[in-house]
Amino acid sequence: MTFSADKLILAVKLKKYTRYPAKKLDYLTHCSQRNKFIYFCTPKVASSKLKILLQIAESRSLGLPDPQGYLQKEDSPLVGFIKLGVDLKTLFESDEFYRFTFVRNPYTRILSSYLEKIVHGKKRNRYLKKLGFKENADVSFREFLQALTSPQKLHLNPHWAPQFHFLRPDRIRYHFIGRLEHINDHLPAVVKRIYNDVNLNDIISKEERTHATGALEKVKKYYGTDEIELVRRLYINDFIYFSYPLDIELCSI
Repeated sequence: MTFSADKLILAVKLKKYTRYPAKKLDYLTHCSQRNKFIYFCTPKVASSKLKILLQIAESRSLGLPDPQGYLQKEDSPLVGFIKLGVDLKTLFESDEFYRFTFVRNPYTRILSSYLEKIVHGKKRNRYLKKLGFKENADVSFREFLQALTSPQKLHLNPHWAPQFHFLRPDRIRYHFIGRLEHINDHLPAVVKRIYNDVNLNDIISKEERTHATGALEKVKKYYGTDEIELVRRLYINDFIYFSYPLDIELCSI
């Protein structure tokens, strides 16, 4: 069987669980063979912090020195689901692997993505071009959201694609779905479940917040009636499946 045939078969089997491309989903999954867990990474949901923490914890569990900073996927002690080499039913449905992820209120997540990728990002011109804007364009939050009403552009990048689009909680059986808004309570519970001998506080003291945008504090500045309606329409499944209130005044809970 050729490699291309292998990829085709995987793509067909994967459709039972998600329409997200196998290669992209592989990049977003961080799996431990030793500790039997799968972390489904959600961009703009403290993902850098979580990946650093898990890489350090996994290295310690393997008796390896702590990574020096964030490791790229090819160097990480955690692997994508493809390299793990386990059948999809075991990966996505069984209790053999502990599956978890973290989600975020759609209002603050998409605002954070806009601030990081469109306003301040080093690669902003690349994103602007893909969204149909000119280089160095001064794009408002409303204009950004209006561009995303095109399904192709909405799903173009995982930093602003709906969380439901690649997490698919209706098809993948998660053991735990934590919330960024309650990460100080939810994260220790997850770490204790997968690494019962790891000192979480020691690891947290070593990581840095490299992609924080302070979106929660900026909600009132960027949201008006039109922006609220656009986000509700674009991310309705995130509100429904992750039980977030539509009321923007409650976006911090």
